[in-house]
Parts: sequence; C-alpha cells; structure tokens
Amino acid sequence: MMTGRLQRVVALVVLGLMISTGCHPTQPFFYHEDGDLSHYLDRATQLEYPDVEETPLEEVTHATRPLTVLHPTFREFWDLTLEDAVQIALQNSKVIRNLGSLTQFTISDGLVGRTALTSTVYDPAIFETDPQFGVEAALADFDAQFTTSVFWQKTDRPQNVTPNFIFTPITFRQDLGQLDASITKKSAVGTTFSFTNQTIYDLNNRGFGRNVPSDWFLSFGVSATQPLLRGFGTQVNRAPIVIARIRTDISLYDFRASIRNMLMDLESAYWDLHFAYRALQAAQIGRDSALVTWQIVNTKRLGGSAAKGEESQAREQYFFFRSVTEQALKDVFNFETRLRWLMGLAPSDGRLIRPIDEPTVARVEFSWEEIHAEAQMRYE
Repeated sequence: MMTGRLQRVVALVVLGLMISTGCHPTQPFFYHEDGDLSHYLDRATQLEYPDVEETPLEEVTHATRPLTVLHPTFREFWDLTLEDAVQIALQNSKVIRNLGSLTQFTISDGLVGRTALTSTVYDPAIFETDPQFGVEAALADFDAQFTTSVFWQKTDRPQNVTPNFIFTPITFRQDLGQLDASITKKSAVGTTFSFTNQTIYDLNNRGFGRNVPSDWFLSFGVSATQPLLRGFGTQVNRAPIVIARIRTDISLYDFRASIRNMLMDLESAYWDLHFAYRALQAAQIGRDSALVTWQIVNTKRLGGSAAKGEESQAREQYFFFRSVTEQALKDVFNFETRLRWLMGLAPSDGRLIRPIDEPTVARVEFSWEEIHAEAQMRYE
C-alpha cells in the first residue's frame, strides 16, 4: 500500500500531466507531414490572383494617337464601301450599338452607364432559357415528376409490464423502415395522374399473434385528379406557355429592331462622313482662294495701289475660311470616329476611313398606299 506522501506525489504528477495535455491538444498525424503543419501557414494566407496573362488584341496594343486638328497625320486612306461597313458592323456587334446612346460627354456612355437597356445577340437566348419565365420553364409544369422518401426507425424502449406478462416484452425492440415512391404527370387539361408505391418493413419482438418476427408490406396505387372549376381545360393550362412564347417573340422583335436601328445609324454615319469630306473640300477651296486674294491685295497695298483696309478685310476672310476648314477637318475626324464605333473598330489604327460610294441622285417617290400597307404588315 502506498503511503500518504506517495499518494500526494502521484496525484500531483497526474494533475500536471492532465494540465499539460490540456494546453497542448493532440495534433493530427499525416503521413510524410510535420505534426504542426507549419508548412501550410504560408499557403493558407497566400492570395490567389486570377490568370490575366492573355494575349491582348492587336488593335489595342498597336493603337495609334487619335486624329485631331493638331495631330492630323495618318498612314493611309481606307476606301470603304457601305456594304463592307455593314458587313464589318454585323460581325463585330455582339453588343448592339446605336447613336441614340451617344451623349455630349462620351460615346461609351451608352455601353457603360445604360447597360440595362443595351441589346446583345444573347437576348433572345436569355429570354428563351429563363428559368422562371421561359418557354422551357412553362413546359416543365407538364413534365413527369418522380419523388421518393425513405424512413427508418429503430426502437429500444423499456415498457411498464410485469415479468409474468408473457404477451408483452419488458423491452420493446423494433426496426421499422418505409419507402415511398411516386410518379406524377400533369396533362394539358389539368388532370394529374399519379402512380405510387409503398414498401414497409417491420421487425419487432412482440411475439403475440405474429407468425414470424419480421414482415414486408408492399402496395401500389394509381390515381387521377381532375379539377372541375379552377385549373380545368387546356386554355388555362396553356396560358403560361403562350405568355412565355410571346415574351420570347417580343425579345426577337426587339433584337430585330435594335439591328435595324444600328444599321440605320451606320448608314447615316457613313453618309455624314461622306458629307463631311465634301464640306472639307469646299472649305479648303475657299481657304485657298482667300489666301490668293489676300496675297494679291497685300501685294497691291505694298505697291500703293490698294488701301490698308482692303488688305485687312482680305486677311480676315482668309482666317475665317481657315477656321471653317479646321472645323470641317474636326467634323471629318468626329464622324469617322463615330462610324468606327458603330462598326466595332478601334478609334484609330493609322488609317482614315474614306467613303467611296456615291449617293444616288435619282428621284424616288413613295406611294402612300404602299407605305401604309407595308407598315401594317410589319407591325402585325
């Protein structure tokens, strides 16, 4: 027997071991790993950055200085037809652009500040596959649905009975399982058909009146439910599908209208640039003529055959046409940038677009009856 001193020493040692193990919980052991997992600390606190090392667009990396009145130098002219402009615009227009989104501040405001109203080539597909209001979502109500559930219960419960009562065990033990499975299908007229199956397994020690300790119960059921008032008939059940189809058709017509508006703006921008070139050419002719006039009048003034006021008036006319020419050049650059934006191109690439198609000069007369009939046909 241990003495009291030895018992106290053993108790202190055990208490110290318990305290030390409580302050140092057991670390998990990993094969070929350190117990403290210290090499994971740097990885756990390491930030993950996305992989952005992708090849940029060539027109972005090789972008040139935008053309301005102070820097009007470009490499070459780009003779462009209206047909080529339309083709390039359709190829580069996943996001539909139009001049209606232009503001006096910036061109990109229509794509940055008003993204909710911007059309894209994905809009019809988005409406078609909408998980709540799309056509497939409406048709899903008529899909066959399979549901199943499994229930398992284990009972081990003492009962308040005397040992001499042989019909009821002192401890009731039972394993009870139940499997329910069903398939339901809704028809177009609102009838709901269902096929159900129920399987029950029961194992217990209540031996009175039971031939075997366990038994199985299997049942099948078929039912059909038809509403008589609300939800009856194909018209009310087809309504969600028809509405979803109408929403999809509306998105298609909106997409078609956005393409039409883009092409209309593209053609207007093309002819605006064509007109800007003609205005620039006329302004340059006026500037050159005013310069020659100023030089002639200045020569006469130096020779004494012209008054000083005539020379000042000729000089004023020259600077006036010079300002008109600079404004016309600015308009050329602005219309060219606008056309590039509608075509989905970079603002500058060293080339200056020059329209080569000539506007038609033939007189066109539209019949009111034809316009009226076509308008009704297109808006039906």
